[in-house]
Amino acid sequence: MNAGKSKLIVKNLFIGHRDYFNNFEFRKGGGDNLASEIFNLNYISLEISHGSLSKDNFFSMIVKNNYNNKILLKKKFNNYLRIFKYIIILFYFSVFLKKNNYTFNTLLCIDPISALIGIFIKKKKSSKLIFHITDYSEKRFFNPILNSIYQLIFRYSLFFCDYATSPSKKLIKKFGRKIFHIPNIPKVK
Repeated sequence: MNAGKSKLIVKNLFIGHRDYFNNFEFRKGGGDNLASEIFNLNYISLEISHGSLSKDNFFSMIVKNNYNNKILLKKKFNNYLRIFKYIIILFYFSVFLKKNNYTFNTLLCIDPISALIGIFIKKKKSSKLIFHITDYSEKRFFNPILNSIYQLIFRYSLFFCDYATSPSKKLIKKFGRKIFHIPNIPKVK
């Protein structure tokens, strides 16, 4: 670390995925409500798109300071690079963190892939990781190889998180591990 650079501590990071529409509009979900409540709007979010419903053929990442709703970084990538999507996003986000000297105490991740990114950051930055399981499927994909990869990533994310939460009591019962129940409602205690 440079002698002139001090660490900028941002206490919270929210990592989730979006289905963007035109002009980066999106529908908020249960994870957004949870992040707003537990972080009191004082967090940075890494928002990853699945794609766009507009004419543009892209996937994207947006890094946003939610306290003042300011976009800190916006990147669009051609869909032909989709196979390398999360590697590309992890690279750009790591460069962004290093350049801006950010560090985080708490990470909130909304899906297994986001949690995988969170695990990488956690190992580098000694953060606490909350894996909020918004959805889970025994058979996420028809292809058995893809489905096995999904199951492996899900279980890996669940194993390496510090805390797990879910709005589904059925899912909590299925995994038999201490997963805290947090319903998908605007106010969370």
